[in-house]
Amino acid sequence: MEFSASNDKQDLPRFEPLGVSVHFLIEFIKSCGCDRISDLTTLEVCKQFIIPRTAARQCSYCELLMLEGDQSCNTTPLVGKATVFLSHCWQSLFLSAVDPLLRRLRCADSPETFVYFDLFSNQQHSTYSLPFEW
Repeated sequence: MEFSASNDKQDLPRFEPLGVSVHFLIEFIKSCGCDRISDLTTLEVCKQFIIPRTAARQCSYCELLMLEGDQSCNTTPLVGKATVFLSHCWQSLFLSAVDPLLRRLRCADSPETFVYFDLFSNQQHSTYSLPFEW
């Protein structure tokens, strides 16, 4: 996807503030294997797990979960409108970003808590080519 430097925001893809549930984050770590991802950066998790799983549809992981109808687990939706924002460094260990968040949110876990984590919320196939205005 190519974008010009024009100020026409209509050319930009729509921004969806989707987030994943705390339950999803726990299950994602389990599905990847804690031992396999314990030494991986967020960028490496993206390259090894997110991009391959979303490649066929060229969508975000949140969108993939919604498209595949995998929206409920233990009656808790996996994806919803983000209520919490996670800031992180792509070169830092993935679990270093997620563990403190999980410790904090597990106590207050509610079905209405969804984490905007760009790893899952943004599609990772062309995000880097988008202009700053996006």
